[in-house]
Amino acid sequence: MPPDPPLGHAQLTSSQLLISLAAVVIGLAYLWGVVVPEELSHVSEGFGPMRHWDLETYFLPKFVFGSEEILRGSFPFWNRFEFGGIPFLATAQPSAAYIPKILIFALWSPEVALRLFMIGHFVLLALFFLLFVRDQGIGGFGAFAGTLFCTFNIPFLSTTGHPMEIANLAWVPLIFMIGDRLGRSPSIALVAGLAAVVGIQVTSGYPEFVMDCGVLLALHAVVRYVAGDWKDPPWKTIPLIGAGFLLGAMVGGIQVFPLLDFVLYTGRLEIAADMASQFDPSGLFSVDVSVIAALVGVPALLAFACLGVRRPGGAPLVGALTCAFMLFGGWWLLRKVPGFAAVRMGGTWPLLIQFFIAWLVALGADRFLASTGADRVGSVGQVFVGGLGLVWAIGCLAGLLPQMPGSGLAARVFSFPTEGRVLLVSILGAMGGLLLATCAFGTPRLRDSRLLAMGAVGLMLLGQVASFPFGRALGQLAPPKSAHRSAKLIPEADLRKGRVISLIDVRGGFNILDRVESPFGREGSLPPPRFTKMEKELGVVVQLARVQWEKLALHRGLLATLDARFLVMPRRHSGLFNEPGFRNTGLGDGGIAVLEVENPLGRAWGVYGVMLADSPDSAFELLLSPGFDPRRHAILETSPRRKYPTHAGGPPTPARVRYLKPTLTEVEVEMREPGVLVLADSCFPGWEATVDGHVAEVLCANYLVRGVELEEGRHLVRFEYRPASVRWGAASSGVAGVAVAAILLQAGWRARRVRVPGGSE
Repeated sequence: MPPDPPLGHAQLTSSQLLISLAAVVIGLAYLWGVVVPEELSHVSEGFGPMRHWDLETYFLPKFVFGSEEILRGSFPFWNRFEFGGIPFLATAQPSAAYIPKILIFALWSPEVALRLFMIGHFVLLALFFLLFVRDQGIGGFGAFAGTLFCTFNIPFLSTTGHPMEIANLAWVPLIFMIGDRLGRSPSIALVAGLAAVVGIQVTSGYPEFVMDCGVLLALHAVVRYVAGDWKDPPWKTIPLIGAGFLLGAMVGGIQVFPLLDFVLYTGRLEIAADMASQFDPSGLFSVDVSVIAALVGVPALLAFACLGVRRPGGAPLVGALTCAFMLFGGWWLLRKVPGFAAVRMGGTWPLLIQFFIAWLVALGADRFLASTGADRVGSVGQVFVGGLGLVWAIGCLAGLLPQMPGSGLAARVFSFPTEGRVLLVSILGAMGGLLLATCAFGTPRLRDSRLLAMGAVGLMLLGQVASFPFGRALGQLAPPKSAHRSAKLIPEADLRKGRVISLIDVRGGFNILDRVESPFGREGSLPPPRFTKMEKELGVVVQLARVQWEKLALHRGLLATLDARFLVMPRRHSGLFNEPGFRNTGLGDGGIAVLEVENPLGRAWGVYGVMLADSPDSAFELLLSPGFDPRRHAILETSPRRKYPTHAGGPPTPARVRYLKPTLTEVEVEMREPGVLVLADSCFPGWEATVDGHVAEVLCANYLVRGVELEEGRHLVRFEYRPASVRWGAASSGVAGVAVAAILLQAGWRARRVRVPGGSE
């Protein structure tokens, strides 16, 4: 590919005029931020805590739980501490199968592990992007300027609230580097390499990133062919890219197969369609001063890049425009494609666009500075990037190691009040914009000054870094403490006797960290449909710690079905449960009361009456009806093998339950006559049962829990979670992983033979 001709500065071109005007507007926009800091400050304060609330109450507890289960000797397929039991691996967001997360959270405490997780992925992002731009032929200051922007742009830095985002983004440059090599020189080894990276990325949570990368890489193949960079047409290269992504999905099958199965069961497609219709992309851009500062700075950097970019900038420019199109409505059209219908919102696109903008920045800086002082400029760039990287790392570690020399100073430097931060960002941005304008409008000597151009991009990049509130971004990683959490109010021996209804626990993520079983949960991405319907009926809003206690007090049979042993509730509502059956334990604190069921059914029992429902909806109505009594009958949705009376004449038979593993439960019971064993654990698909070693049918009993028909006598019933999706996923990962490893090892062996003197193919 012939190099671009050097830029001429003898006269002002129309493109330079437009770019310079844009730079002036950008500088004024930065200054506008100083005029209204109060408004921006107010928005910022409302945004930050909400962002970290998800981190502290959902992501961090589940990261910890997944790794702890592995350390206990069992892979986290199942989580029995929410919704009476729910698949864990299938929910994807906890990154249960993501190897870096498993290792980090297994080796360090949660707060330390999360910091290492974030910092480690930023390091990977910088390394992979630097490798990518160097592979594109970009060198010197251009590569480091692009890497700096890619690593320290505000949307990426703001992923501290959703750490799976940076975990996905870290692999994007590597995916594009391998994909680009595959298009230039196709080989089976590159297909396998692409599959390996995709397989890792797909397990890190948010699978839509993988699908979006596939779309962007396919479009990239078209642009590269049109530009003449790839000799093979798209109908030859896109199938190879598709093969890499398909094989990568098989490598990550242990995560992908259970997720697909769960998506279909939970009705995620309908939920996603409803959320997609309400999604407003403008909300992504108006919620935080740092995001606003980043969006103001991006056009300035893009303008700088375009000064020196011609044909080589086509691919990243088309990628950036595609992301912009997708964000502002195109992603909704993309949902018509199979697989994308489960996407709820277009939140991945404003993150992915940063990769292409950073690529443009690297190209522009490289082209603009290519004609002078390459070695000297490259050295300055390395010092510039290295220095900022060191400061950033110290700022991140400041809260973790407050005794570290210099960390206090770093924290003070990067912990301005919002107004001070806006002022600093505005000054840096304005100076960068003015210098950029000077490069076009100044005297010939100024226009030819590469040092001035380097100063312009340096100031704008520094403005990007300074606009991020380092002092607060990673300051509160430990889950918030609460005096009203069940583990503090209820003695350990009593706490393990049954489930606890406590919206305080669930809202704060305490139930899964304290391993306290709850009939409710925080799962908003893939909610279990039957328990979600129950929550809706009871007016449960976890985010507000709200439940309609008046309704709950009317459904004692529901509480017994769920083995709800304790109620942790506002004291003002405790009088609703004054009727026989509940007692005040006196364990409450302040405005919180703790009630306990006086005569619990237990976790499992044998019952001798059956009420038959003709549909799940009918079963739900019977569950909430005044006449429902789980001691006298079980509600079934399929016809039992024999006839049972509607109401049992005698009391239920208690059963003994042993949880041998999260996915294996044993129940011993002695039935005095034929009946139904009810286990108060959720009736999700995938559970299998044996009775005395013989396969038995698992029934949905009382709409929410499991049941098995039994004959008279003593029985040992085993419930085991063995969904076909997990078996297929494990087989897929095993076979595809071995195939990819074999291809890569063979390619490495062949390359080594070629390098060895006397070696031959």
